[in-house]
This record gives sequence, C-alpha cells and structure tokens, in this order.
Amino acid sequence: MSKSKKVEEELSSLRQQVEDLVGELSSLRKENDELRKQVLEIPALRLENKQLRQKVSDLEDKLRTNSHNSSKPPSQDPHRKRRKKRRNVISTNFTKKSEKESCKFSISPSK
Repeated sequence: MSKSKKVEEELSSLRQQVEDLVGELSSLRKENDELRKQVLEIPALRLENKQLRQKVSDLEDKLRTNSHNSSKPPSQDPHRKRRKKRRNVISTNFTKKSEKESCKFSISPSK
C-alpha cells in the first residue's frame, strides 16, 4: 500500500471519529441542559417537602388530641365507643303488657 492511501484511510477514520464525537457531544449537551433544569427545581422541591412534612406533623398532633389533653369535650374524642340511645323500658313493657292483657280479655268467653 502506498503512503498516500494509508494517510487517506487514516484521515477517513479520523473524520468518522470526529462525527461520532460531535454526535455524542450534542447528546451530552442535551442531557446537561435537562440536568441543569432539574437542579434548578431542587430548592422548590425541598421547600415543598418541608411544608408537607410540617403539615403531616400538624395533622398527627391533631389526631393525638382528645378530651384528656385538650379543651375538647369527651364527645369529640376519636375512636370513642358510642353508646346506643336507650329506649324507655317502662313504656315498652307497658305496651307489651297491655297488648297481652287486651288479647286475654278479647279471647275469654263472657259468662
């Protein structure tokens, strides 16, 4: 092979490498731009994170309050066992008794 042919092949190979490097450089620049945008978002995200942590902490504190450690009335306690309203037992028994007695009288034969 002649010297000029070797030089041409070497030059062609170097041109191809330069093209590859230019493409890679372009790709790296795009990636770098994206990373710069993300870096600019970090302070805002940290502030939002801090605010959300504070909100969670406040809500957890609110959940822990009850009538023993605040001025809330006992009826406002979370997870409190609720009592069922009691019906008036006397009136219910009276009604049942009256129904039984009325049945007795209506069934009995007259003398």
